[in-house]
Amino acid sequence: MLAFLTLTFAILLQTTTGVVGANPIIDAKHHYNHNFKRGAKHVPSQSGANHPYSSHKSEGAVVTIVDVRDYGADASGQTDSTEAVLKAVTDLLSTDGKSDKKMASGIADLGGITLDLAGGVYLMSKPIVIPILVGNIHFIDGTLRASSNFNPAWHLVHIGNTTCAPDNQKSCNEFISFTDVMFDSNFRSAGGAIVQHVMGATFTACFWTGFTGTALQIDGGHEVMVEFSWFAECYWSDSKTCIDRDDSSIAVQINGNDHYLHNVIIFDWVKKGVEVNGEANVLSGVHTWNGGGIGIEVNAGSTRIVGCYLDYNELLIKVADKLLVTDTFFLKTNTKIQTGGAMRETLFKHNVYSWGGEDSGLLSVEIVDVGDADYSGVQNVRFEDEIGEGVLSTARTDSIVYNTSDKEAFVQIDFAGKLVFDAIKSVQHSTVFLGECNSDQLSPLQPTLEKGPAVRFPTGDYGVDCKILITVTVSN
Repeated sequence: MLAFLTLTFAILLQTTTGVVGANPIIDAKHHYNHNFKRGAKHVPSQSGANHPYSSHKSEGAVVTIVDVRDYGADASGQTDSTEAVLKAVTDLLSTDGKSDKKMASGIADLGGITLDLAGGVYLMSKPIVIPILVGNIHFIDGTLRASSNFNPAWHLVHIGNTTCAPDNQKSCNEFISFTDVMFDSNFRSAGGAIVQHVMGATFTACFWTGFTGTALQIDGGHEVMVEFSWFAECYWSDSKTCIDRDDSSIAVQINGNDHYLHNVIIFDWVKKGVEVNGEANVLSGVHTWNGGGIGIEVNAGSTRIVGCYLDYNELLIKVADKLLVTDTFFLKTNTKIQTGGAMRETLFKHNVYSWGGEDSGLLSVEIVDVGDADYSGVQNVRFEDEIGEGVLSTARTDSIVYNTSDKEAFVQIDFAGKLVFDAIKSVQHSTVFLGECNSDQLSPLQPTLEKGPAVRFPTGDYGVDCKILITVTVSN
């Protein structure tokens, strides 16, 4: 019995210390954690004399994680790490010794190889460039910071290019991810990342700051996904130095179709939160509080905005074609329409507008076109079940009681300030006779449309005293 307990304890001790039963992925990712301190010298790990990065075998498979510190990168952020990081990326992207398996469109499948930033901060004077036709690559856990020598026209990371089009999908990279990475442009680089003609890139739990241009620019491609991430040109505590910066910063610019932003926060002091220039993109759970101005700008059709929060930042609609805006909260802001009069197949539904208890005089929807934009030709545009102060709709019901003894020439119901558009296309009305008079004693009331917009009913002298409840439903 004593021998059995001794053997059991020995096995447990070996497992705990990594001799037996160690998890190769956990070991590869976290082997540095026990002794890592900012500024402390990293001792490179070697699994073979000719192998510059950590490679661990598990049941015949090779899981490869490249630690940039093994190449001499300074994790303290005190000295420039450009050459070390770029050498690590070169080895990361090498296909030597890897499977020759291909992904879509001939893209080389690099097997999930990962660049580990090891919780460090790395000064970069040049961008990380991921060329075309490679995929299944991942970057994790650290900060990329632009140095004072960084070209202000560049992004910290550049993936793909716009000229590659191997087939009708026009995507030349696939499944490239960044997780728990801070992109600190440091007011030197234009932004954090530019993604061009990529299918399935993901940015999860990333933080973007200090950008002077566009933090994340998506050109073409499909299904680039940004989730659980934050964008801030400046921190809120730096308002004195950042609020008056003379730039045209954008947090996310989408120049392509079928991309997704989910649970994304955009705050101080980005000039424009999200600019949508491609069709069929989805924004869900996007919260913009970037100091006023434009939260989301829509310049393309088939855009879906679901469950977002415009916090002092307006929703600017320049193209309204198959547009859906639903379950979105507007705090001390509204929707501005600037389409030149062209709108079709658009639905606003279940949105809430709040002015914070203040009587601002703002309406939920504001037409801001300059000149003679004509909205009389809008097609199937609806604002339904909108809630809050100053709410407008495209259909409204109102009523009035007319006393025939007043002998007025007409009675009018005014819908000014209640409809999104002035042009009334449809009128439905009903009459209820109150008291002892009835329809046999009175001529039918026939409505006419008036500018304003308003609905007018000619009346005249009926020769009988009666009260009539007139109910009108209009839509445009």
